[in-house]
Amino acid sequence: MKMLKITRTADLVRFRHEVTLPIGTTEERDVTAHDAPKKKFDAALQALAEVAVKILELPLEYGKGITVVSLGISRTKHGTRSATIYFTKQIDKLELVHAMATPSFRIDDPAAGEDKELKRQVLPRHASLVEDMITQAEQYAEGDRLQMSLPLGEKTTKEAEDDKQPQLELREGGRSGCEVTRWPRSRRRSSRSTTSRRARSRPGRSVSTRSCS
Repeated sequence: MKMLKITRTADLVRFRHEVTLPIGTTEERDVTAHDAPKKKFDAALQALAEVAVKILELPLEYGKGITVVSLGISRTKHGTRSATIYFTKQIDKLELVHAMATPSFRIDDPAAGEDKELKRQVLPRHASLVEDMITQAEQYAEGDRLQMSLPLGEKTTKEAEDDKQPQLELREGGRSGCEVTRWPRSRRRSSRSTTSRRARSRPGRSVSTRSCS
């Protein structure tokens, strides 16, 4: 499993990963689950606040009030990984929460065949923190979760209408309670998901979403 993005909110855990199909092509899948993650999942995610502060060259005390909400992973054709951390910061003086993100940063040394100047851009300890979060996300995807549901947020009218549009099919051999959503071609351009746009730019790729409750 190639994990591409992990997002945690109060209501859900969403992850995007890449799978190789039997015909040899690859497909990116968005999976949304309402099963509560284990404490080690949340601990690993929030540990990334230290990495974000370091990448942004901010003082350590800036980490106060940061809540990490997502981790994105990209790869070169050789498999070298880079990460982006998405988080919110409580701004006390303005009484608001501000959404922020780090620039993409390399967490691996260059692979064979890559420019040796493209070295890892974080301390080994910080690279390990990112690696730990990826591992926790993979374990969650494989079913290592608490047997309880996260609070479900109420959908807006627009979201409820959007949910009526996709064509749903149950994938054979899929996990019980999971749905694979294949977006009609006419819907892909208007979809809010950046995955569909990225998938169109890569020959041989398709995109689907799945929901687990």
